Amino acid sequence: MADAGPSSGHGDQRKFRGRGISTYFSPKFFIASLFCLSWMCVSSALIMLNKWILSEEGFDYPILLASLGMLFSSIVSAVLIHGFHAEKPREDIDIEFWTTKILPIGLFSALCMATGNIPYMYLSVSYIQILKALSPVFTLIVLSLFGLEKPTLRLVFAVLIIAVGTGVAAVGEIQFSWFGTILMIVSEILEAMKLALMQQLLGSKQLSSLHGTYYLCPATFLWLTVGVCFMEMHRFIGNDGISLMVLKPHMYLLAASLGVGVNYLSVGVIKNASSLWLKVLGQVKNAALVYGSTIIFGNIVTA
Repeated sequence: MADAGPSSGHGDQRKFRGRGISTYFSPKFFIASLFCLSWMCVSSALIMLNKWILSEEGFDYPILLASLGMLFSSIVSAVLIHGFHAEKPREDIDIEFWTTKILPIGLFSALCMATGNIPYMYLSVSYIQILKALSPVFTLIVLSLFGLEKPTLRLVFAVLIIAVGTGVAAVGEIQFSWFGTILMIVSEILEAMKLALMQQLLGSKQLSSLHGTYYLCPATFLWLTVGVCFMEMHRFIGNDGISLMVLKPHMYLLAASLGVGVNYLSVGVIKNASSLWLKVLGQVKNAALVYGSTIIFGNIVTA
């Protein structure tokens, strides 16, 4: 596994600016591109599968579903580090650092995943991807507040166009829900906060993608477990939700496995490119998902 150095501050933004054509043939650019392309493919597959499980299979437990990927990611990264010795645990990250620096990121991540999964029960995939076009807006604002991105006039103008376009596209949505829409916007704001904190952490501690997964995923899983206990466990037990998982275990194992891929690859994208690049690439992915959802789920996208 290869990583391309820290991604904090303005330095990571300069990886893709003004270094001539040789930049596009460098190993760093190739690694970053590979992470980006892989993340787009795997995360798209996970979104479509989660939507199917929640809406078509009637698995009415979005927080529990989100926690599967984090649980598997925690297990896989621990096995790779402690079992196969792929990398050594970091000596500079003790329980105090994990509690004060990483656990808060896990909280933002868990809240983001919970509020981001629930809307799939109320909104179409296509409409959710349209709303996600606002992500660069929130990400730019938060990164600017954290001093990780210096907004230019051209960048602000582009972000404003995205915001206006999203509002126009949302007006004609047929399957509309205020509850789902507000939750999705809240999720995007929480994700922007999480990405900014992750970018600071990965840059300051020089964490590899595996280390990032190893330390971050258990923190997120811990908070998701709290959410499941308070919000879904009583319904899951009362409605015999486990029977749905036993009926089609391969579907939930696939969702958990894709979650491992998304968690590892997203850390890689943030480390080798930046948080803002992650959101910009997400818009390309969202466009493909809008088209795919019209085929798989029969969503109607109005002009």
